[in-house]
Amino acid sequence: MGFELQNPSGFLNLFQWWRESDHALVPEREAELVPPCHINFGSDRLFTVRVESALASDRRAVPFPDGSVRRVIRVDPRSLFERLEPIYACIDAVQRGELLGVVLSGTWPVWVSRNVSGARSYDEYENWRTILRWVEVVTTSQEDSILPAGERPVVISVHVEWPDLDHLNEAVADREVSGAISYRVALNGESAEFHIGAKWHHGLRRQDNFAEIVLAATLLRCIAELRGVKVTLEDALDYVRRVVGSVDLRWRHALMAERPIEVLRAHGLVSERYRHVPLSAAALVKCGSALSVAGSKPGQRIEGQEACFDFLTKLQAVLLETLCKAISQFNRESVVLTALEQYQIALAEQRSWETSARALRNIHGVEGDQKASFEQRNHINATIRACSILTEIAASHAVLDNGYEVGTIDFDELQALALQVFAVSDLIPALRGGQIKAELRISPTGHLLHDHEFGEAALGPTVRLLHSQDRADQSEAYSRLYEVPDLTPAEPDPRFFEALNAEYGVPAEIFVQLGDFLVRIAIEIQLSAFAMRRSELLARLSALSIEGAPDFAPVIDRLTLPCRNGWDDLPTGAQKLDFDISRFDRRFSLIGRPLVAMTSDDDPLLAVAPAIVERAARHNVAGASVGGLQGDFWVSKAMRSYVGRAGEHSGMEFNERVADVVEARGLTAAASVKPSACLNHKATDELKRLGDIDVLAFSPDGKHAWVIEAKDIKLCRTLSETARRLSEYRGLPLPNGKPDNLLRHLNRVAYIRENAADLAKRNNLPEIPEVHGLVIVDVPQPMTFVIASESKDARFVCVDSLDDINWTP
Repeated sequence: MGFELQNPSGFLNLFQWWRESDHALVPEREAELVPPCHINFGSDRLFTVRVESALASDRRAVPFPDGSVRRVIRVDPRSLFERLEPIYACIDAVQRGELLGVVLSGTWPVWVSRNVSGARSYDEYENWRTILRWVEVVTTSQEDSILPAGERPVVISVHVEWPDLDHLNEAVADREVSGAISYRVALNGESAEFHIGAKWHHGLRRQDNFAEIVLAATLLRCIAELRGVKVTLEDALDYVRRVVGSVDLRWRHALMAERPIEVLRAHGLVSERYRHVPLSAAALVKCGSALSVAGSKPGQRIEGQEACFDFLTKLQAVLLETLCKAISQFNRESVVLTALEQYQIALAEQRSWETSARALRNIHGVEGDQKASFEQRNHINATIRACSILTEIAASHAVLDNGYEVGTIDFDELQALALQVFAVSDLIPALRGGQIKAELRISPTGHLLHDHEFGEAALGPTVRLLHSQDRADQSEAYSRLYEVPDLTPAEPDPRFFEALNAEYGVPAEIFVQLGDFLVRIAIEIQLSAFAMRRSELLARLSALSIEGAPDFAPVIDRLTLPCRNGWDDLPTGAQKLDFDISRFDRRFSLIGRPLVAMTSDDDPLLAVAPAIVERAARHNVAGASVGGLQGDFWVSKAMRSYVGRAGEHSGMEFNERVADVVEARGLTAAASVKPSACLNHKATDELKRLGDIDVLAFSPDGKHAWVIEAKDIKLCRTLSETARRLSEYRGLPLPNGKPDNLLRHLNRVAYIRENAADLAKRNNLPEIPEVHGLVIVDVPQPMTFVIASESKDARFVCVDSLDDINWTP
């Protein structure tokens, strides 16, 4: 590109410079740096990365009880949390495939060995790591510690008896759990045999952490005896409970596998460790990307809305073309199945974080968990988005025969490129709506630079607040994971069931269980995601002996994403917006049609991922039940009619909810009030056009009236959704002259304020009230953080934050 890096002084020094330069090697914000240019960054940067690497991996030589010294390395050098655990693995043992670790939290090392013959399961590793973590807890120095200081290294060899999985849900008492763990110290006092019986695993099915507390207490007793002192179980339990201080601190969670992703993981079909899109892949695809637009050059500045819009539109088109061309080199089945497999791995990671929220908040603190889980959530969402895009494009654009098999590095770069296309597409509505500055720049390395202030101000706080609420809810829901499910059927809405039947061609209960049926096929063929002809899939489903012997053909066809003759080919009746990858909840997407046709013949080859089918079913049922998914997303008239009514009903219910919450703060409130009724005015066409007041409230002294707009609207998940939402709530007339959503509210407030005397008379108030406007939303909205209008009546607040409102200003 015309840049020459002077004296890089080796790859390590170059690597640190790459990190310091925001992974570009050339400072992106230095617009005057245009090629040809020489860059000298010094030769001492490798010290920084050497220190960081040394502290993270912390290679050491640790004495072993037999008098030898073993080389070790930290088990988790890349912890998502700030603290690095003093837990290490023997390097030689790792190379031999053995589990031999050591804890260095006390005065002398405590080794833990777990001999496993044959293939090692996920549970084997996690149990070994859990034991190491509890050894750290009990050996860490405390003022009231009952563990004597050691004089030599010791080793504990762990033996595990696995339970019968069919009976793992059976309840066990404290005595059975504690009796399932035992140890025997060798005569030389240097080693011990530690036995974990089958009943101990049953204890993990309890809501409290007693099984792990007993494990820790027995480890403490074992280590104490190795150091020449005997400790009773009662004293050990008392000490561990004091140190832990919570019944929720635990590392193992024996939850019943109920959802498809959990079943796939339990059967070892989703066992690969989750990997997010690497920074190196993202850095590679962004380098020179903006230069792909004809006539562009490094350092170029694009100003003005039309010029910026034109440039972004061209860039989006050329990047999409580049992605399609890259995908076209690979085998279609290889790319699609890899994308679906990685999607499901991301779902498994997401589920793991959801079910461990309470424990992680106890181990790392609320703030530590919040930071780590938020970062991981962003990675997971990026993976899901990238894999969805790649699946959709590859199903129609990758080659059927003779293409390359996609490798790990290939797929990393495809994901990064897909996310880049999404990011540029996501910018366009925000620019068009005037939310981001109409000023773009091309960095010295050809990367597009733009103003991030809008996203940080409007979208950032929204997603952080929502994530905080989600983590609190997930922590609160933890106890329910251990409860016996209530199998009593809820009172169904027959109209909803009829609409689902009309939409998908099978009874509602069959539709919602389709993911479970597909999991059974996946287990039978031992594949988490698989390719199968439509006829064979139908035959396998029919062979499952399902009550009622339903015909699966209609639901399979309804959920199939059709194969197209290239990305630009539109199915009959479809529009370009149906394939706009920056938009969520599209009818022609994996969330609407999770079965992917890879051929266009009469018996298409389908790509099937059970957990993704279940995710789509849950999403669509939830969206239909409250009217959140409207219009062309549905194909049947019955469903379109139902979701229209459901949306209206949900809006009325939210009005009632807001009225109740406001009344709980001492006001008098009524939901869905007509202006004509509360003013005793004639219901003229002009007054009817104002619309109903969602909630009308009066302060206890009657001196203040609140005209409240209650909006139960969906969360904004992307920059483009945020921009579109703000464009609907500017408090201005639309191009057709009609008021936008906010202006309708402001007009109602203004009318009530102008007729406050009639409001007082009609409602028997002691005097003419001061009238205020307020907008209450169900979930955080960008208008909560970005001023939508200068009007004092345009304040937005979440329904769970009403304590911040001064109701008698």
